[in-house]
Amino acid sequence: MTTRVPLEASDHISESLWHRYQNTLKGLFVLVVTLFIAAAGFRIIEGDDWSWPDALYMAVITMSTVGYAEVHPLSEEGRLFGLAVIIIGVSAFAYTFASIGEYMITGRLRGDLQLNRTKRDLIKLSNHHVLVGYGHTGAIVASELKSLSNEQVVVIDVDKDAAQKACDDGFIAIVGDAGQDEVFLKAGVERAQSLVCTVSSDSVAVITVLSARALAPNIKIVARAMFPDAEAKLIRAGATEVVSTYHIAGRSIAHRAAQTSASHNIDVLLEMNSSGLRWDQVQVSEDSIYAGSSISDSRLVNDCDAHIVAIRKTDTGEVAPVDRETVIHPGDTIIMVGMSQQVSDAIALINKSRRASG
Repeated sequence: MTTRVPLEASDHISESLWHRYQNTLKGLFVLVVTLFIAAAGFRIIEGDDWSWPDALYMAVITMSTVGYAEVHPLSEEGRLFGLAVIIIGVSAFAYTFASIGEYMITGRLRGDLQLNRTKRDLIKLSNHHVLVGYGHTGAIVASELKSLSNEQVVVIDVDKDAAQKACDDGFIAIVGDAGQDEVFLKAGVERAQSLVCTVSSDSVAVITVLSARALAPNIKIVARAMFPDAEAKLIRAGATEVVSTYHIAGRSIAHRAAQTSASHNIDVLLEMNSSGLRWDQVQVSEDSIYAGSSISDSRLVNDCDAHIVAIRKTDTGEVAPVDRETVIHPGDTIIMVGMSQQVSDAIALINKSRRASG
């Protein structure tokens, strides 16, 4: 299977490819016209002693400067005409073949053809899924969507590396801001059956949902909320469903803290396992890069893909939900939930010291 390359929203692939074809075609046109003018010139100047095949052969060897012998001795006028043919013909040869050679050697032709194929595939797509954000969660969502529905997934991400990874994984990808209508139109959102938004910023998610709903009033939109207060905003923006792992993690923490029945705990754990989720906790050291900062100032939520759902305060032992103003103190225990690798990465990130980052 040929690996795709991501389509950049700002690129006009067909137009760019056609302009490059035009330049090559212009060179070929000049080359062919010069060839026939040269053949006609030799035929007319040298008279009836020269047949048309002789004149054409002479035109070819003159323009290509291969150095073969003349088919017939040339007159003085024929030699002067031959000089003009050499100058014009060599220039036409050089321009045409340099253009073709550079285009093929640098791989631009292959890349443009791949991009043009991607654009054609996007135009033909319908009933597909559009996924905004190809991080750890987005990659899992794309894989599950493809296996469950057997429909193509079109990934949108502002990060070109993430878009290329999506292509390597077998999906169609577009590099661009999903808040722009042009990007959604390239993804064929108006023909898609669903849109899933897994970006890590709630504000970006709201804009994404608003844009998608305006372009596709009937599409099913599922969005991920990073903070609890974003759920209502996403619903108002047009999301059909909002998924927040805070609910599952919060229930698990509450039931464990209250020491509810084992059967209920098992139900909650089964719910988490069925979603592929893991919850864990990590204590903030005095030298942690996040110690002493609020959730919003520290950018902890944006830095890691796991969801920070609660903090156990070191001074009171109280387990409190997080909001943007929550301050992370040394000794506090951060409770998080996510996929196993996401949680492991988040723990390593929180354990990172200021000295190590410096």
